[in-house]
Amino acid sequence: MSAKKSRQLVKLFQELGTSIDQALGKQSSKSSKKSLTSNEHKKPKPLTREQLIDKIQVSDKLKHCIFHPRKIQEFTYDILQHTSYPDYSLNIVFCGNKFITKLNEKDRRKKGPTDILSYPTYSPNLEHNFPLMDTDGNGPISKELAAVLANEHKLILEQEKYLGEIIISQPYVVNHCKEKNISLNHHMALLLTHGVLHLMGYDHEAKKDYIVMKAKEDEILAALQKERSPEEWANLNLLKDDVVKEDTWLLN
Repeated sequence: MSAKKSRQLVKLFQELGTSIDQALGKQSSKSSKKSLTSNEHKKPKPLTREQLIDKIQVSDKLKHCIFHPRKIQEFTYDILQHTSYPDYSLNIVFCGNKFITKLNEKDRRKKGPTDILSYPTYSPNLEHNFPLMDTDGNGPISKELAAVLANEHKLILEQEKYLGEIIISQPYVVNHCKEKNISLNHHMALLLTHGVLHLMGYDHEAKKDYIVMKAKEDEILAALQKERSPEEWANLNLLKDDVVKEDTWLLN
């Protein structure tokens, strides 16, 4: 769920008041019974690889996005196959520094742009799920409201199989790769893996958590590399064809 949708949900719940706990409880119970009854009669067919790839939505807020949507979808699908969520969906949005700066400052209280932000649908850690988020300047949400939101998000995660949303600043990432003289394609592979792990609840605020998350990143990337020939991995390409022709440094 995007930051905007989360804020709308917060505002709605505040207007509804304390009765939301009971409402959610009843609604959850009813939906669970309906789901159970329907599943007893008819079991849905598993989705094909192509259908699962299509569930991963890629969009942008740029005049010219250099990343190929289908290539990003397919690589993200490959990442998910090495997690506990192989058939889940998520959204990936490429944007500019201005857009991601607004999110970074509003949702994380950190100034300036960053490379990537992840908005998990659900995390067992409420502070991770709703970090300092406020509603139109009215201050941080209460623990009680956070608990209600977390329950709602958990239902979305389980019933809709939706992990959340990843926001990536294209200019920030491109400039970083230029400065460090590293491959944009391989760095994007790392960022996508990093973002997916955040949606799964991994974090790196504490050193011990960083060690765990870094180990999982390395494990997934090593598996993805092993699935490809040395030549295929060396020439990993997540960019649009016209970008590759014009900017050969991107393949370094």
